[in-house]
Amino acid sequence: LRGVSASEEAGYVRVWAALLGLTVLTVGASYLDLKQWAVFTCLLVATIKASLVLLHFMGLRREKALAWVVVTASLAIYAVLVVLTFFDFAARVP
Repeated sequence: LRGVSASEEAGYVRVWAALLGLTVLTVGASYLDLKQWAVFTCLLVATIKASLVLLHFMGLRREKALAWVVVTASLAIYAVLVVLTFFDFAARVP
C-alpha cells in the first residue's frame, strides 16, 4: 500500500482477517440447523462486517460529525427495517 504507514497497513490486514473469519462464520452458520435464529445470526454477522468496512476501509473513523449523522440515520432506518422483518417473519411461522 502506497502512502500508508506500517501500523495502518497492519490494521488493514487485521480487519481483512476479521472479515475473512466472519465470512467463514456465516458460511458455517448456514450449515447449522439454527431454526428461527438463522436469520438473526446472519444479519448480526453482516452488520459487524459492514461496520468494519465503514470504519476502516471507508475511513469513517476520521470523518467529521456530519458524516456520523448520516451514518447514524442510515443505521436507524436499517434497524427499523430489520425489526419489521422479524415481526413479519414471526407472524408467518406457525
